[in-house]
Amino acid sequence: MIGHIDIHAVEHCNYHCRDCGHFSPHKTAQVHQAADFIPDLQAVHNWAELAEVCVLGGEPFLHPELRAFLRDIRNAGDWRIRLVTNGFWGEGHPEWVREYKQIVDTLQVCLHGETRLTWPEAQSVFCGAHGADELWDKRQEGSGGWLPLLFSETDLGDRFDPSHPYLCSWRECYALHEGTLYHCAVQAYSEQHLVGRAFWAARNTDGFHVATGTKEQFEQWLGRHSAACHFCRTGYEGHLQE
Repeated sequence: MIGHIDIHAVEHCNYHCRDCGHFSPHKTAQVHQAADFIPDLQAVHNWAELAEVCVLGGEPFLHPELRAFLRDIRNAGDWRIRLVTNGFWGEGHPEWVREYKQIVDTLQVCLHGETRLTWPEAQSVFCGAHGADELWDKRQEGSGGWLPLLFSETDLGDRFDPSHPYLCSWRECYALHEGTLYHCAVQAYSEQHLVGRAFWAARNTDGFHVATGTKEQFEQWLGRHSAACHFCRTGYEGHLQE
């Protein structure tokens, strides 16, 4: 079974967080359709039983037809739907909490640095009997597991060594991007000019192209570990101390 796969409703975001593992501050506005993902999701589901599709971005609420996008994904397979948002819309449209809870199985709100709501205000808007299932405050010091991502050659590039014995310990961070399945979002959404040559080369050989792959090839790919970068605090303690 595959626990979950991330897909982007849109690539862009209304915030510019420096620690964004989806590289949203550097993305141009791009809106996806559910049809961009459905055939590949269905193939993976047939091979390994996909439990959950996680819809995020970017900021998914920037999608002009988000309701239709979510319904199309839901109707395409027997999987759960998780919607992840920064909750910027909470001040103006608190009724959307109840509305979208009727479409998705899990509504996850992650407050980030540019969110203006205080923690009590956010609890009042997003929580309650029919509220968000998860509310995270990434603004609190130490609340997140991410290191600041500066998008420089030395930050995520030169310190990445695909031959290093440290392997990424995350096993359930799959992301589907442009028909290719990656082991994590940092791989999937990185841009060549923002990361080092070693990381980019490993990224381009680490993905699995779903449409041209077979079940046997997919199962082999699942068993592989990616070399660890230093973005997450897992599987890379040795490099963090350098």
